[in-house]
Amino acid sequence: MSTDTSFAFSAGPDQQALRTAFQHFLRPTFTLLRGGGLAMLLVGLALVLLWDQYVAGLLVLMLGLGFAVVVPSRTLRRVMQRSAALSGRGASYRVDEQGIFAANDLVEALYRWPALTRVDELPGMLLVAIGESGFVSMRTGDLDPQTRAALTEFVRARVGRA
Repeated sequence: MSTDTSFAFSAGPDQQALRTAFQHFLRPTFTLLRGGGLAMLLVGLALVLLWDQYVAGLLVLMLGLGFAVVVPSRTLRRVMQRSAALSGRGASYRVDEQGIFAANDLVEALYRWPALTRVDELPGMLLVAIGESGFVSMRTGDLDPQTRAALTEFVRARVGRA
């Protein structure tokens, strides 16, 4: 079944939207890191309080604190820095029966529907996962509510069908 439905729009660069997209996409990883850090904190406390293992306990406490607090924030900062050259630009989008076409002044990419696995709607943004390793974010905040709803419905109907 083929239709002539097509959406085409552009969005300017938005570092906060990019940060929000990365935070959302990396949330399972950050949750795992924070959970592991919390577990290490508890083990470290047990070592210090129950078994008088001060050196080992403090070492495990410090590692736990690092995993719970430092590693997620440093990871996000690193990802933002590494992706800034390509992602921190305005973008044009076309969404149709072929898939999602995204372009900026350096890159053009067509993400075909079978490669797209999940849709997440954030305020002013539609995130579409590309397998388990990446995502395309479409900033939809400037679209009128009817167009945004139609776009979201169109994408949801096609993602994950393969």
